[in-house]
Amino acid sequence: MTDPPHQVDVAEAVELAVASLSEHRRYLELLSDAPVEEQAQQVVDVSTLTDDGARRVGFRLYWG
Repeated sequence: MTDPPHQVDVAEAVELAVASLSEHRRYLELLSDAPVEEQAQQVVDVSTLTDDGARRVGFRLYWG
């Protein structure tokens, strides 16, 4: 999403997110030869790492 109007700091949840995603081990093993933990970390990084190095998730609210 380009320039989401709302963002939430998720820095405290990054480690838990990587661990949670790593639990999908068999699926991730089939996607790539890269280690599962490395794949999980990459997904979390792409989803949360911002240009200034902070960990945030952006979103847009829709109503009605």
